[in-house]
Amino acid sequence: MKRPMTAPTGTAPLTPEDLLETIARMDKTGGGRQPSTLALAALTGLATAAALVVSVWLLVSFLAPDTLPPARVSQTEVRVQAVAAAEERTADLLLSPDPDALPERLLDSLEQAEEEVRMTLAETAAKRMPPAFQWPCQGTVTSPFGTRHIFGADDFHRGTDIAAPLGTEILAAAPGTVCFAGEKGSYGNLIQVDHGSGYVTRYAHCSAFLAQEGDWVDQGQPVALVGSTGRSTGPHCHFEIRRDGEPVDAETLLP
Repeated sequence: MKRPMTAPTGTAPLTPEDLLETIARMDKTGGGRQPSTLALAALTGLATAAALVVSVWLLVSFLAPDTLPPARVSQTEVRVQAVAAAEERTADLLLSPDPDALPERLLDSLEQAEEEVRMTLAETAAKRMPPAFQWPCQGTVTSPFGTRHIFGADDFHRGTDIAAPLGTEILAAAPGTVCFAGEKGSYGNLIQVDHGSGYVTRYAHCSAFLAQEGDWVDQGQPVALVGSTGRSTGPHCHFEIRRDGEPVDAETLLP
């Protein structure tokens, strides 16, 4: 990519606003439509548009690093494809027979490139596959996901309760990083594992932790022991799967 052209020494750099004002002044005076001036305007517009496009993609990649799993489409591939498309469209615009419409058409091309990036990221995120989860412990499901009546009132249960003897090992349902291990309100002692791609599992009411925050755990590795801490009617593991922060029915993702 060519370096952006700058104004002569002692003057401020040429901005997109300066470019539009210069072209408008040229239209009013009826002069200045020389090939060299149009070429300078076109190249300046191209450099500005390209810089803005790259800035948008870099921002997207920092804000959503897990949006594009490497196994499907890498962020680099998406940006390279979008850059190539934007550059091709801009090159066509530079050959436009109507130089007066060039700045506006360059901005339209930039907006189109930004929209293509957003659509690609959204489509890829929608196709993310969940990890291959396993049951966290052996036992009996006593309270499934959904509406229930407990403690004298209706309640929406965000997890699956698995009754098991006190001290039974709770296993990581999928590999990931422990992102929380401590006391959390009605959950009692809670341990939480981040599996990437927006998926997190929670294991509540534990009597003890076997892993701590920051630890990497493999699937099937013991992370805690069954207990009855917090809001509980007896020893059990309250198991939750959350996708992008929202609880989902764990049994629909378990074998």
